[in-house]
Amino acid sequence: MIWERFTCKESFDGPQIRLVLNEETYPLSSCAKTMQDRKYGTCSLEAFTRVNEFSTSISFGGDTWEAVCASEGLL
Repeated sequence: MIWERFTCKESFDGPQIRLVLNEETYPLSSCAKTMQDRKYGTCSLEAFTRVNEFSTSISFGGDTWEAVCASEGLL
């Protein structure tokens, strides 16, 4: 699994991101906004960051971490 960040000024407005899994592009449908995104399985770096904002805001020992681990009996 490889995350790639790239810029193609001819086709996209700003940096893009894609996930390559087993040498194939894995479609990022959760953040695909344009026809090019859907065609190439990519999305803008900004859209990817926005869609994943909640999960990337969780940190070890933070309130969300503690709430989930405590409810699952993992602490």
